Amino acid sequence: MKLQTRLIIIICSLLLFVIVFLSFLFQHMFAATLKEQIGMRALNVAETVAATPLVRDAFRQPDPHRQIQPFADCLKHELTKNPNASLTQNQAVGCRSNCLMY
Repeated sequence: MKLQTRLIIIICSLLLFVIVFLSFLFQHMFAATLKEQIGMRALNVAETVAATPLVRDAFRQPDPHRQIQPFADCLKHELTKNPNASLTQNQAVGCRSNCLMY
């Protein structure tokens, strides 16, 4: 085998290795970033829901889950209907009034 052929095979193999390595690296970085973003979104939703007057008032009652569970179910329904939406305090309070109609 000629030297030129060997060099071409070695260079192509090295190039293939680098491409595969970088694709795994980028996939890992993307997965880590996505996982972090999902966690931050869940934390933001939890903080927003916890700050709503309905939730705060419910914990002053002897049986808070009776008020909170329908509200949580409504929020879950609203957020799964539009997964790209972010939840603000006003939307959570507005969902409370919508949920009371169910």
